Parts: sequence; C-alpha cells; structure tokens
Amino acid sequence: MDIIIREMNKFDSLKCKELTVQLGYPDQLVDFDKRFSLINKLPHHHLVVAETVSDKNVVGWMHLEIRYLLVSSFKVEISAIVVDEKLRGHGIGKKLLNYAENWTKNCGFKDIFLYTNIIRENSHSFYLKFGYQNSKDSKMFIKILDKTISQNDLKVILENKPDLKVDNIKIQ
Repeated sequence: MDIIIREMNKFDSLKCKELTVQLGYPDQLVDFDKRFSLINKLPHHHLVVAETVSDKNVVGWMHLEIRYLLVSSFKVEISAIVVDEKLRGHGIGKKLLNYAENWTKNCGFKDIFLYTNIIRENSHSFYLKFGYQNSKDSKMFIKILDKTISQNDLKVILENKPDLKVDNIKIQ
C-alpha cells in the first residue's frame, strides 16, 4: 500500500476524529477542531497524517511533541498515533514510526518515547518489534478542577511567545 506522510490540515479533521474513536476516545472529540487550531500553531508540536496515494484517504495520524524536561534530557513524545483498524498490519504504523524517528533526529534529539494504555497488548508487541523498550509501568492520576481555561488565560500562558497568534482561537 503506497502511503505518504504529510502535515495535518483542517480538512483532515473529520477523518482524524473517526480514527480517534477507534482508539476509544469518542468523548474527547467535542473540541477536537479547536485543539487542532491551537496545537497546529505551537512550534514544539507536529501533527501529521498517513494518506493513501491512490485515493487520498487518511488512514492514520500522529501527534509529535518536543518535551522539555528538567528531570531528563529533552526528547520527542509521540503523544498520539493511530492507524485505521481495518488497515493495521499493512505497514502504515511502521511508516509513521519511521517518520517520527527521522523528525526527531532532524530536530536534533536522540530520544523518542510514547505511552500506551496497559490494555493495548497488540500495540505493546508492535512497539517492541520496532526496537522500543518498556522503561516503566505507571499510573495516571487526574483531578478535575472547577476552573476552565479562558481566552485570557491562554494569552497569559503564551505571553512569552510573541510569534504565536492566538486571537482567532476561541477557548470555551
């Protein structure tokens, strides 16, 4: 299957949302377009899709993020990666991983990592097959706070990033 990896654009949103549902995240899609609009402008994030050459169908997507950490070396995180469940096993995930690794090297980093749900055993064996190692098992804790982020909060967060234009992004 001939696949190209290209930058995600706003027209990919519907198909990317459909693929995200396959990962088990249907409730998180309400603000998908808003999050895309913001994340796509941030310089340390990179969003790509895997698209078939023959019919220009989006069959996978990936979110890469440069992580600047005090406790360890700077590295790239694969924040999300998904391949259409009907097309898994056709080399699309491998192409996305290769892209991620090359992008990481081109950005000057040597470490790349990702988290995957403990129940995704097929994913675990996939990553092991391509040289990734399980470095730790952990638990995620979350606390829902009463305050939601507003447009003004976003401006304060990004005030030291004058190149970013967030005026047209509406946060609810």
